[in-house]
This record gives sequence, C-alpha cells and structure tokens, in this order.
Amino acid sequence: MSRPPVGDSVPRFIKAAFEYWPQVLNALIGTIGLTLVGIFLGADGEWHGIAKKTIGYWGLGVCLVGTVGLTLVTFLRERTANEQLATLGRELIGKSGRISELEGENDELRGDYVELVNDQLGLVFYKLNLNHQHRISVYKHESAANQFVILGRYTPNPEHKKQRRRSYPETEGFIMKAWQEGELIVKNLPDPANKGKYYKAVSQISPIAREVVDAIRMKSRCFYGKAVRTKDTMTSVAVVIVEGLDADGLDTDALSDWFNDGGEQTLCLFVQRLKSNVVQVDGQLASLNGL
Repeated sequence: MSRPPVGDSVPRFIKAAFEYWPQVLNALIGTIGLTLVGIFLGADGEWHGIAKKTIGYWGLGVCLVGTVGLTLVTFLRERTANEQLATLGRELIGKSGRISELEGENDELRGDYVELVNDQLGLVFYKLNLNHQHRISVYKHESAANQFVILGRYTPNPEHKKQRRRSYPETEGFIMKAWQEGELIVKNLPDPANKGKYYKAVSQISPIAREVVDAIRMKSRCFYGKAVRTKDTMTSVAVVIVEGLDADGLDTDALSDWFNDGGEQTLCLFVQRLKSNVVQVDGQLASLNGL
C-alpha cells in the first residue's frame, strides 16, 4: 500500500492538533509529568534524595492540576458544541416546516393561475369559432432549465385535454419552432394513421424524436403557433399553440388578427403575473434551502 505524501499528511495533523488542543496538551502533560515523577520518585528513595523527592511531589501535583483543568476545558468545549448542534437542529426543523409551507403555497399559486389561464384560453377558443377537434395550449419558457412548461390548455374534448407531461425541451418540436421564428403555420400534414409518413412530415418542419411523436395523444394535422412577447421590450415569454385534427381546419388569418389586436398582450399579462408571484415564493424557498 502506498503511503500518502508528506506534504498532505502534515497539514491534516496540524489542523487536528489545533482543533483538539486540550486533549493533545492533556496527553502531553500526563506523559511528560508521569515520566519525570518516575525519575524523581524511584523505588530507592535514599538514592534520589529528599529534595528531589519534593520536586517530584510538586511535579505530580502540577500534572494532576493540569490534567483536571484540561479535562474540564474539554468537557466545556464539548458541551458548547452539543448546544450549538441542538440549536442548529431546531433551526433546521423550523426551516423544513417553512419550506413545506412555501411549497404548498407555490403549488396553490400555480393552480390558481393555471385555472385563470385556462379560463382565458376558453374564451379565446370559442371567440375563434374552434370546436371539439381543436385544442389551444400555452407554454412558458424557462431559460434556466432550457425547457417549456405548460401553463394551461383548453379543449371541450376531455381526451385531448389530458397532459402526458408538464415540460418540453426547448430544442425540438413545433413549440421550439414558434419560439424561434415568432409565428408558425403548419397545414395538410399526412394522415397520422400512416405513422412513418406522418413522422417524416413533422420532423422535416422541426427535428423531434420518433418516439415522442408516436406517444402524442392528439396527432393534429394543422397548427398555428405564436411567440407571446412583452409590449415594451418585445421579449418572448411564452408560446401559444392552436392545433386541429383536420388537414386545413384552422383559420390562421383570424388567429393572427386576434393576437395582433390585443390577444397577445392579454396572454402575456397572465404569464408575467404567474412568473412574478411564483418567483417570489421560489426565491424564499431558495433562501431556505441555501441553509
């Protein structure tokens, strides 16, 4: 077995000596003191002489006092450390409870705003004369996680309303395409009954894995996507996707007009409110978790 380098061993030894100095000093005093006492107070008292015996007794007394004192110091240090650990434990328990409380508030807050977004999407859905063969969804972009997170979805068809997952990567699919180009219009996709042909057409518009496309519940044949931007800085914050089962079942001109006539800013307001409130709670969670 190879020995550790000397340069690595010495610092650890010195660090340990300083950290446990009462115990180290106690051991040194006991060892040196008892050795000296043994020299002065040998078995043959006459050979050492009474003066040296007196010095030996004094040495023994000093060793005992030093040992008792250092033992007391060690005890006090350990008790202080235990008290600090107990205090830290109580703080951790309190913070854990606060984290659970904030997480509950966070989930409730997200749920409230998702419901509001769904209500707004429902109004848009019927205003644009969409039907049970259509669906509208809004996705918020999370740059830190490199993904899109679904905020809301509306369709009167309960099967198409189901969510297979909550987040989507920012590097694939029609969501990414609309985010990057600002607007997406796709029509006349092949019949999804022909899985290979359908996948080929979809992947030619935007790269996406075959297994992802195969797992999609609602395999739509027409899409309209729009990046939702802030009015002041024109910064994209979300993506809206409207889709339909018919090959040419979307009035993309009407959709574009609705977004340009204020619909984009209405949805942007919802997304920004959701983001600001959730970030406030998430910031408190991050502060507590940073303990």
